[in-house]
Amino acid sequence: MICSHRVARNNVITQSLNHSITGLTLVELLMAATVFSILLMGLSPHLRGSVMVWRQTTSTAEQLQHTRVAFDRLGQDLSNAFLFDPTGSWTPPPLFAADRLQFYTVRPSWAVPKPSDQIWFVTYELSQTDEGTTALLRSAQTVREVASSLSGTSAEALAPLEGWSIRYGYVPEEVEPEEGAGPPPSLQWLAGWNDLTHLPKLVEVSATFGEGSAFLREIRQIFIIPSGSVQPSEESS
Repeated sequence: MICSHRVARNNVITQSLNHSITGLTLVELLMAATVFSILLMGLSPHLRGSVMVWRQTTSTAEQLQHTRVAFDRLGQDLSNAFLFDPTGSWTPPPLFAADRLQFYTVRPSWAVPKPSDQIWFVTYELSQTDEGTTALLRSAQTVREVASSLSGTSAEALAPLEGWSIRYGYVPEEVEPEEGAGPPPSLQWLAGWNDLTHLPKLVEVSATFGEGSAFLREIRQIFIIPSGSVQPSEESS
């Protein structure tokens, strides 16, 4: 009796184990694959849209970061700009045009290897790259290199760009207002600054990006030159 009872119990355990390790049938696998395919087809447009948004957001963030670095460098150069003309006819002279900047600036002593190299002549202009795109190029020469007609260093400050433009703040000289006249003249913006005896105090720079940038098309910033003026001796045009 005891042996029969043990044999019966072992048969029950064996049947339970065989039932527990039984896999899915072919029909069940086909049904699961069909349901998964339907779910994947419904979610794929949302997944593609999420990937596109993520790529565009990442690209815009990178452009903003590169623009911030370039504008910070330009701001440092302009904030230390000054008129440099030790001989009365020093060349090249500063230039503040609608699409080009060139001026003399002072770099801190800790940023240059020699104290005599603190004065730099920097240029900002658009240039074509080897890839066929347009980039903002920054060129820099020490005064020693300028005097010796030596080339300095050039590097892309911001790329790619579709264009950039520069304007300069100007306030007309105040005159005695006539009775019944309007308010005094306000700030105006000029496309060029021709007075080489005074630096412009307000410089507005606009950088335009191409159609490849979905969210970031234009960035505009105003820089201040502490030693500049908003009332040049002769009106620029």
